[in-house]
Amino acid sequence: MKMGKKCPFLEVYEETHRKKNKDGIRGDWIEPRARIAYEEFQKNLEEWRKTQPTSKDGTMVQPSPVELNNMWTTVVGGPKNGRTYGTGDLQSSSSPSLFPSSSSTLQTMKEMEAMKKQIVDLTQKCAANDARFAKFDKLEELVKKHMPQVFWDEEDNKSDDN
Repeated sequence: MKMGKKCPFLEVYEETHRKKNKDGIRGDWIEPRARIAYEEFQKNLEEWRKTQPTSKDGTMVQPSPVELNNMWTTVVGGPKNGRTYGTGDLQSSSSPSLFPSSSSTLQTMKEMEAMKKQIVDLTQKCAANDARFAKFDKLEELVKKHMPQVFWDEEDNKSDDN
């Protein structure tokens, strides 16, 4: 790419979709579709950058991870059978963006820690409630033993009235 920095996803994509020559240098694409997707993505990225203003410090504004992900998905024709071409195991439910940003990663880590704490709290509450229910089960047994009429249902009461 001429403008901006190269996307780490594209570096991985090139490594996994170009054949390695005997000298170890990457050469031809593994299939025409791989080359076309790469070139189209770069073209879309450059077109996007042309529409963006430069930042206050004079550098190019970079697309967000969501924008990059949407560009890639559009270029390769969207997901097929739940998978997006060229992403391999990079795209999963636990990592919906192929282009995670450090801020989104940090946000996700904070959210995970909060969820872990919530799970611990809820587990403790469940254990406390289980102990309470066990006490009620014992109470119910005592009431059944000493006051069985409390547990008679309406059917029993109707047959007794006749």
